[in-house]
Amino acid sequence: MPVFGKLYRDLYGMRLAGGLSTALAAGVEVVRALRLAGEGMSSPSLAARIGPASDRLAGGGSLTDALAEFGVLDPDALGQVVVAERTGELDAALDRIAQELSESVLRRARLVAFLVLGLLVAVLLAVAVAKMLGVIFGSIGPAYQLPDRLDRL
Repeated sequence: MPVFGKLYRDLYGMRLAGGLSTALAAGVEVVRALRLAGEGMSSPSLAARIGPASDRLAGGGSLTDALAEFGVLDPDALGQVVVAERTGELDAALDRIAQELSESVLRRARLVAFLVLGLLVAVLLAVAVAKMLGVIFGSIGPAYQLPDRLDRL
């Protein structure tokens, strides 16, 4: 479902960018920081990408290439990382990305809650209407019941 896919992608992107920002601001070496941030996403499906992303970075690739390996940051966020790598403000840029993704996660979570609440109200309304129709027109259940003995038919 598109709503849940984007919600989870942004959630994992937020965790990755936030963890990486925190680790880099604390002075952790970038390959180690990437591994820590990858593990901080707490995603079994994305855990397999930590090794290839770290290897790419350790092999001389850019941080942007390593982050793209995870597939949780959109091209705009990756573009911000490219600029931040060149300007030396990587931890601040990653923190901004994490904040933006956090806001996106909250918006999508509200949307999901609204949809679930709407579905619940619709079901309760349908049950109430069915009960009112039963009261107005009498019970329709006996018309659909099978006779006690089928051999009489």
